[in-house]
Amino acid sequence: MASFSLLLSRKRIAVSRVAIGALALCYLVSEPMWRPQPVFDAVMDMGAFLLVLAGAFGRLWALAYIGSRKNTTLVTTGPYSITRNPLYLFSLLGALGIGFMTDSLVVLAAVAVMFAAYYPFVIRSEQRLLESLHGRSFTSYMREVPAFLPKFSLFKEPEEITVNTRYLRRSFFSVMWFPII
Repeated sequence: MASFSLLLSRKRIAVSRVAIGALALCYLVSEPMWRPQPVFDAVMDMGAFLLVLAGAFGRLWALAYIGSRKNTTLVTTGPYSITRNPLYLFSLLGALGIGFMTDSLVVLAAVAVMFAAYYPFVIRSEQRLLESLHGRSFTSYMREVPAFLPKFSLFKEPEEITVNTRYLRRSFFSVMWFPII
């Protein structure tokens, strides 16, 4: 099981691309989950777009903190002070927003199932790696900060952070597809 988690973690981008292709196929063959009513449709689309924006900007916020230090420094401030996996949380929000925008219950359910089936393996694999790199510091962090659902009362941030601008630029381009879709 550990080697399967490691494989999924290492092939995360390839698996994500396959999942996006499967979701596109689901969209092409599915029916809308409701018949458009102008006001309801506008409210749903606005809510979905807000989820997409939260996903994109949340990922940028988390990436600004983690930078290129993912495996060298245990980051426990900013978004990492309220959840150990903010990048995956914000990816889920963005993906759910896209799922709602399709008006397809099949696509929305597929997004939820794919996340629920895939990301626990990736999270466990990364936990093992971070525990081996940071030892007791990470173990203590795991006890205090929830793995996925944020605990806002834990929020703390430094007055300043150092940002790797090259990494942030690359991160910006990696998340800009959320609002474009």
